[in-house]
Amino acid sequence: MSRKLVGKLRRMCHWAGRQLDERHLVDSLLATPSLLERFVHFWVLVGRTYLHNHCAQRAAALSYATLLALIPLLAILISVSGSLLKRHGEDALMGLVDQVVQAVTPGVHSDADGNGNKPEPTAPTGGGMANNPAQGGDAGETRPDSAVGEGGSDQITVSREEVAARIREFIGNIQTGSLGIGGVIALLVLAIGLINRVEETLNDLWGVTRGRSLHLRLAYYSAVLLLGPILLAATVTLTSADQVQAIREFFKAHLPLGTLLDRTAVSLMPYVVLSIGFTLLYVALPNTRVKWRAAALGGVLAGCLWQINSEMSVVYTSRVITYSRIYGAFAMVPLLMLAMYLHWMILLFGAQVSYVAQNGRTYLEDLLAHWVNQRSRERLAFRVMVNAGRAFQFGSAPPRVATLAEEAEVPVRLVEQVVEVLLKARLLHEVNGGDPTFVPARPLDTIHARDILHALR
Repeated sequence: MSRKLVGKLRRMCHWAGRQLDERHLVDSLLATPSLLERFVHFWVLVGRTYLHNHCAQRAAALSYATLLALIPLLAILISVSGSLLKRHGEDALMGLVDQVVQAVTPGVHSDADGNGNKPEPTAPTGGGMANNPAQGGDAGETRPDSAVGEGGSDQITVSREEVAARIREFIGNIQTGSLGIGGVIALLVLAIGLINRVEETLNDLWGVTRGRSLHLRLAYYSAVLLLGPILLAATVTLTSADQVQAIREFFKAHLPLGTLLDRTAVSLMPYVVLSIGFTLLYVALPNTRVKWRAAALGGVLAGCLWQINSEMSVVYTSRVITYSRIYGAFAMVPLLMLAMYLHWMILLFGAQVSYVAQNGRTYLEDLLAHWVNQRSRERLAFRVMVNAGRAFQFGSAPPRVATLAEEAEVPVRLVEQVVEVLLKARLLHEVNGGDPTFVPARPLDTIHARDILHALR
């Protein structure tokens, strides 16, 4: 019995090791793996590309950039949203500010009563602890930790209130014109710089070497700065509209399990909104064509992870006490950096999932092309030139990359690399179009074998 168990464990370990091996992943291009193997290969590729693109370091850099641009960006978005929420009054805008600050700051949640009023923090009294028989004789030893924990909680709550107050101050300065033209331009530069950094990061993850032109960037960034406030205003309007509340009450009163369905819909709404937002982000920002199916897969995964991370504030509880001992009232800064770091890790992870869902095969073809020896490349170059010359000689349609790859039974990426070399050597000429084709760049009787070999060596 033990031998059978050991044998099964060995086979499982051998199978798992093969799935993690790059050679086995590349071999799957020429085979038909099972559904389980394809599922494992997908997540192995996600992990490999995530590490290969240094997403952890990129998330740290984005966290630092976000710390500088967060308050100006929120001030601009909420200020524009406020102009759309005039009918709902100042309270709706301030409530929106509090919700945004609560969403982006981790750890201790402010203890508010049902009316939104926060209780005053009370300092612990020594007499109460000394006279409490449940504390025992070690009450003097337990008091410092408790005091530190409560003090850290109060300090974090105060820090969060200071962040909200600073955003309100920025909004007031923008609305009254106190910042002046220079101040408003500085805020816009910080906000646009953050969006530009995110676009460059996503382009790197997708392997895009060329960014958008200046006028296209301004158009995209303006759309983000305009659509963001509209979505925020729509969120406040929908959640506070009397018609929506009446519809909810009607469903709860007349539908079976109406209350349960209402609670389920309310709890799932953040997941849906975040998933849609991430999907749109993955489609719009990279300077390449991202398929909706791939973007939706990464967007749903990132949106769910983002919301789960936001709801698991208990993870930050120990950090709150630790950082409050070290930094005191400044403990919100490292906590905010930690929260931003995790959020950026999730965003980049979703982007990597979208990339693998769309270009996983291309990534494996790149690995295979990297392993092909020089002799095989030269042989492929001869086949490409022969096919292009034959099509030109007999007046047939010029070959495409996909056609050349199919005839040679090699990956498309390898053909693209060889064709690029032949184009630079002016042996082939690209015919412009949506799907480019290739013809000989000069008369066939002037192209010799040594020219092809010289181009590849």
